[in-house]
Amino acid sequence: MLSILVLVGTLVANPVAPPVAKFRLAVMPIESGYRIECAEGCSWLDVNFECKNDCRVIVDNRGLHPITEQSTSPETTFSFEFHRTTKGWELTGLSGTSWLSLGVGCRTIGCSADVDESGVRVN
Repeated sequence: MLSILVLVGTLVANPVAPPVAKFRLAVMPIESGYRIECAEGCSWLDVNFECKNDCRVIVDNRGLHPITEQSTSPETTFSFEFHRTTKGWELTGLSGTSWLSLGVGCRTIGCSADVDESGVRVN
């Protein structure tokens, strides 16, 4: 009697983390809202935007966009949502960051924070 041994295996795939982009930004409150300066990883140098009360915008390597225009473009290397809060602002990573969410208590003019793919540092 001939026996055939059949091996059944399961392949367990480890999820691959999405790539993290290299970028460096400085975010600072200004009288009418916020100013963001990009030192690395962007196709722009600086942007000012009005934000007197509650505001939400998307920041990515190509610029600033309304929250309704989240990009799925292959040219987008990083993106996050910027949201003003009562204590400062919050960032929610969408792509190209190693962080999911950052809260920054930096509301006053003269305060600034450096943001990169790894996190934030208030100056």
